[in-house]
Amino acid sequence: MVSEWVTKNRFDPEYLPVIEKKLFFEGEEKKRSITNYVVLLTLATIIATYGVISGSTATVIGAMIIAPLMTPIMAVTLAMILGRGLA
Repeated sequence: MVSEWVTKNRFDPEYLPVIEKKLFFEGEEKKRSITNYVVLLTLATIIATYGVISGSTATVIGAMIIAPLMTPIMAVTLAMILGRGLA
């Protein structure tokens, strides 16, 4: 079952520029993307703090959903795979 899924879902190199554009913020979009990231992370921090203080697990989970942490994690993973950032 797993080998069947892997053979059907192979990576297509022609999509690499599209993936890089979505994960690596460069050029004109860098400032806007970083601003959005900081705003969302700040809101998530405030909501999570309120959830911890009030003892509400659901509020903390909601803050984790708002937090924009998945994009940087995926960007670091892709950079490691591609060897970016190495001298």
